[in-house]
Amino acid sequence: MAYYYLQRVMMDKAQRFTDVARHVVMSDPLLDENQRRPIATFAANEANYQAGIASEQALAAIAKQAGLLFFFRSDCRYCHIQAPLLALLEKRFGFKVYAVSLDGQAMPNGLYPDFHNMNQFVDLMRAVASNAAGYAFQLAIYAMCPDCGNVMSDLQKKVQQLNQMFFNSCQLAQGLVNDAASVLPDKVQSDMKMSTISPSATRRFWLRY
Repeated sequence: MAYYYLQRVMMDKAQRFTDVARHVVMSDPLLDENQRRPIATFAANEANYQAGIASEQALAAIAKQAGLLFFFRSDCRYCHIQAPLLALLEKRFGFKVYAVSLDGQAMPNGLYPDFHNMNQFVDLMRAVASNAAGYAFQLAIYAMCPDCGNVMSDLQKKVQQLNQMFFNSCQLAQGLVNDAASVLPDKVQSDMKMSTISPSATRRFWLRY
């Protein structure tokens, strides 16, 4: 009998603890689960609807900045089931799906006929990796010394501007030479064309004229 008396006491204490814990949780918004997700049916349905809208907006935003890599084999049944779902994401949210065939064969359901083979994908990844090294270095510079990164960026822009200026100057000089040569006698123009063959021919031309 003593065991059952003790059991009764422990059950009463457990009930009181449960009641107090429920009161504490319901009185604190940070602990109340009803604040995170409504318990009532209509409120829960509305919460699900709003969550669905937010998810679609998030997927549409991600689709503008990222794509999906889809590796498949022509004889893979699981790939055949997954492909229509990816096509739905591509159509609904605008995801770019980069399909790569591991065996170089197309899918039997006709999806992604413009797939890439594995060798093309490897070449693409190598090109990305070669460019990523310089980009990672640039990110590291900006992380350690933002001012240094800004200086390097400004220098790079100025070098590009100088290269463009020199390129335009060369084009301008070439145009001036062509315009001037057009008024010279035919014999002189012929010698000028021959002078572009070698530096020695150029020297002979200028010594002659």
